[in-house]
Amino acid sequence: MSRFRDTGGDFTATNTAILGISVDSTWANKAFREQLKAEFPILSDSKRQVSRAYGVYDEGNDMARRTTIIVD
Repeated sequence: MSRFRDTGGDFTATNTAILGISVDSTWANKAFREQLKAEFPILSDSKRQVSRAYGVYDEGNDMARRTTIIVD
């Protein structure tokens, strides 16, 4: 995620939005975003709906795999 933080201006210049999505709670994502000093939002997928929809949710370990997905 730090790489996206460092190159965020390149994405903004092409009218592209960066969104982080995590199965962690809203407050945990807020703390991580502050620690990372990221300018993009990190959204909470606490119900795991988005992670399941993109096939990155690991049911057995109750976690989502770290993945980069580009949506056009």
